Amino acid sequence: MDPQKKLQEALKQISVVRHTRQTVYTFSATRMPYYLAGTVMDAVNRVEIRSGRVTAERPRILTPSQLGQDFFEGFGDLEREQAEALLRTCGRSLEYRYRNETDNIRVVPGPIRAVIERLKKDAGPQESSRAAIIRCEDSGLWGLGLVKCILDVTVRSFLGNVTELEERGFFPGEG
Repeated sequence: MDPQKKLQEALKQISVVRHTRQTVYTFSATRMPYYLAGTVMDAVNRVEIRSGRVTAERPRILTPSQLGQDFFEGFGDLEREQAEALLRTCGRSLEYRYRNETDNIRVVPGPIRAVIERLKKDAGPQESSRAAIIRCEDSGLWGLGLVKCILDVTVRSFLGNVTELEERGFFPGEG
């Protein structure tokens, strides 16, 4: 099977049941707790629960030169210089790095829907809980499920991170 198609099929088996309210902090590390429930494929009514946290380092600003010399291939020196100048004034690139720390892995009896409901209850009300809850139809997809959740948080965080960096003068002014 085509790798892209295989990835799309795997993503269909994953859902973020409850997103973390947390976004990635701009100027310090961010710890995001999670619960991940996945059906154990070789057992009936068995669900693997992983709990832990992902730590996101503070985002780093990437300059055009850090993006690589081959960023604008097939252009002359003048056009490359102009493109890099434009990126310096209006391009915003941030690098995010993440570290997963799994605290606990256990297998519990029951259908996944009931286990998810128990996790929601144990995690507390959505308004006060920072923990994400992720559902995977196959427990072997736990890593992809966690990455999907992290990327969702990154997308939600990016504009706020850039805005805070701009407000403090980390990016040159436009124009």
